[in-house]
Amino acid sequence: MGLKAKETAIVMIEFQNDFCKPGFPLYPGVEQILKEYRVIENAVELAKGTKGERGSCYRLSDNF
Repeated sequence: MGLKAKETAIVMIEFQNDFCKPGFPLYPGVEQILKEYRVIENAVELAKGTKGERGSCYRLSDNF
């Protein structure tokens, strides 16, 4: 499947330290999945790839 950078949006949500960073409170609950599927590494590669294809990568945060 080919994706066209100018026609594709990639949305990544909930990359919060509490879930994604070792030593934080919710990490143990998702650690196995994060490692098994290489979630963080794949997200980084995906973000890098969008820039290489002249796509855009934006970081949004929610503030409560």
